[in-house]
Amino acid sequence: MLRSRNLKKVLEQALTQEISVCAVFNADGVVLAHAAAPRLDTAVDTSRIGLDTSSPMKPSLSMHRDPPASERVASNSSDLHSYNAIRSTDTDDESTMSSFDEIHSDGLSGAGPREKLDDDLAIAANLWQSYEHLPNLIERKDRDADDMGDGGSDVQEDVLSNSLQMVIIECAYGKAAVTRLGTYRLFLLSRASTPLGMLKLKSDSLSRFLEECLHITN
Repeated sequence: MLRSRNLKKVLEQALTQEISVCAVFNADGVVLAHAAAPRLDTAVDTSRIGLDTSSPMKPSLSMHRDPPASERVASNSSDLHSYNAIRSTDTDDESTMSSFDEIHSDGLSGAGPREKLDDDLAIAANLWQSYEHLPNLIERKDRDADDMGDGGSDVQEDVLSNSLQMVIIECAYGKAAVTRLGTYRLFLLSRASTPLGMLKLKSDSLSRFLEECLHITN
């Protein structure tokens, strides 16, 4: 059985230029261990939020309008980062952007991104439960017309309750893969340009490795 510290090290090894976040959480969406890339390339959001990437460690703002008073005060702070730029320049529609996208663009630094990660895992857990029970509803409807009756449908429903193995979520600025890991779930967040096959292969390989390390049997 892996300890949480060792599990985090394993998740860190799974991070690449394509995979920016890797986490293990339970069925309720509570994170058990997670790893995130220390800094993500902000070139994807440069044209949208006006970031100057000439300084890779401290991107500066290059607004094309006079900022309001609140931004002028914030600009004197040394910890100004792209999150402020997103909130100050986005339209009302963009302000409702998925937290998956904000995690990918913020680089998971500070308490805010960790809270967003918790929110994302809760959303992923909810989506998993919804899709997990969807085949059961269809199967039950079909079985009700058979000679098995309602009793047989209940048995079949119990058999199929754990059939879901993976859910892939496509967002505007990223893709997320949620994979069954026994009673836990494996969460991978990648770029929007990452091929789905590569994301699935990465998730399958990591889940098989973790199943052996955690002594998980499906």
